[in-house]
Amino acid sequence: MRTNASLAASPPPMPAVPMQQPPPPQNPATDLTDALLRVGFDAKALTAVGLSANGAAAFVAAFRGSCAIQAVVVDQADTAYSAARVSSDALRRKIESGKGSAEDVTEYQAQLAAMATAKTTSDAALTAARAPAEALLSQAQRAQLASIRANKTWELPMEFLLVDRSEVQWVALRDALSNEKIAPRYGGQTAPEHAAVLSAARSNNDVALAKTRLDTNLISLQAAINAAIVE
Repeated sequence: MRTNASLAASPPPMPAVPMQQPPPPQNPATDLTDALLRVGFDAKALTAVGLSANGAAAFVAAFRGSCAIQAVVVDQADTAYSAARVSSDALRRKIESGKGSAEDVTEYQAQLAAMATAKTTSDAALTAARAPAEALLSQAQRAQLASIRANKTWELPMEFLLVDRSEVQWVALRDALSNEKIAPRYGGQTAPEHAAVLSAARSNNDVALAKTRLDTNLISLQAAINAAIVE
């Protein structure tokens, strides 16, 4: 038997080292799908502006090449933006609490400038990534995609996003769509003032055409895009 002295002299047992999990496998198809969404090339937007299922393969192929080139720039810009935002948020809270120094204010402004620079860099890279695929579209289609990207924050049906509106007009349209959806639940009808707003919006040629395209072509274009992604 071992004595207490021998036990005391024995080295402590080594702690168990947990096995490191391998990184999750990369999925190029998922990455490309996410990239298409990031730049505003989702199936709904592309259907609304008139991309056909027959043109999906060439469109995705053109984007695939440019996306691979710009991905590193976008990732680096996103990382820089996130870091600057964390720092600026912490500094802002410190300054607002009354504990910030003049140096903190200067550093806060520097972090805001870093965020702006990172966003500019990311936006430029995303524009470059879009360019080869958008070159396959008409000028009108490119303009409509730009409008969709600018107006998507209103979170309204895709066909309405093709048309630029003032803030007052967007609010009126949003309220009208909400009233149209809710009124039947309570046995009522869309209020006349809301019906007029909807009638005017839906009578726009671009809106009407986009709605028709979405109703008839969305499923086929989505399938064609999915097939092109996994090629």
